[in-house]
Amino acid sequence: NKKLLFIGMTFGGHYSLQEKEKQIDIIDKYLLSFRISIKGKILNVSRALSVLSKYNEAQLLGYSYDKLAADAINIDTQKRINEAILNENSIEFELKCRKKNGDSFWLECKATPEYGTNGELVDYTIFAQDTTSKKLMEHIASTDHLTKLNNRKKIEEILTIEQSRAIRHQHPLSVIMVDIDFFKKVNDTLGHQVG
Repeated sequence: NKKLLFIGMTFGGHYSLQEKEKQIDIIDKYLLSFRISIKGKILNVSRALSVLSKYNEAQLLGYSYDKLAADAINIDTQKRINEAILNENSIEFELKCRKKNGDSFWLECKATPEYGTNGELVDYTIFAQDTTSKKLMEHIASTDHLTKLNNRKKIEEILTIEQSRAIRHQHPLSVIMVDIDFFKKVNDTLGHQVG
């Protein structure tokens, strides 16, 4: 029940049940959140997340939360989530999601454990922020507009990461640079856009 999710929230005063219901309704409408069981099944979804994902709550209830995931959830992220659940810890993670219509969106999530009256872990509440615009800007900043390939800054960043990984794991690292002879002929014959 969504009301249980927010029942502990107060807003600086004593409110009637009707006023609390109104506040809960506002929170449900604007706050991206969902609850998952300790087995990862969706228990409820805020209206805000339903609107964003274009799934109604009934289409998500009982499914694994990775139903929202655009791709299989990153193995490292899944491992961190499972570890947090086993240790009853909070965890922050990013989740690339897919709307019902196939469009992608990104969530920055914080999952916090919820406990029953006897102190036992019962489920996790996940609050999220839509970071789709931020991800789009990061993509634009790291991509060459014409070729749609990584730009020099992004390539240097990737090379630094890969060099560190090679050193850490003591693996060889190879970089191949390719140049095409007489490339001007491609541009002259087929045009710069094709080139």
